[in-house]
Amino acid sequence: TFADEDQYEATHHQTAHLHSGEDDMYLEEEEQWVNHDTIVAPLRDFIPDTTSPTPDDSALAEMIRHDVQHLLSTTLTPQEHEVIRMRFGLDYGRQDGLTLTEIGSRFGLSRQTIAHIEQTALHKLRTSYRSIMVEKYLDDDHADEVSV
Repeated sequence: TFADEDQYEATHHQTAHLHSGEDDMYLEEEEQWVNHDTIVAPLRDFIPDTTSPTPDDSALAEMIRHDVQHLLSTTLTPQEHEVIRMRFGLDYGRQDGLTLTEIGSRFGLSRQTIAHIEQTALHKLRTSYRSIMVEKYLDDDHADEVSV
């Protein structure tokens, strides 16, 4: 480590200049205007964007979506598949699912019938050998971040 900034600059001949992107010149301590064509980086390049997912997280989310979709379509009947997708909000990036009553009204079935379909589908998913496709994500370091 370096004790101070002067010691660092004495050992590193190239310096990086931060700027707001408004102009191409800056004033050094000796009151000389110098064009800083060496290394220029806007301050925003050094501040991480915490609102956007990282490329790794985006790729992981897409792989999970694909594997869950494949599991549902190969394990469940079309009606069970639709009920599970609606119930858990797996359509179009929804964060929340529909209630049993809302799903029942879309299918023209009672709340109890939809609950029975949901329980049957969940049992199939839990006992299917294909569930290994999605269980691998639960063992990963990202298990607490997984959202489909």
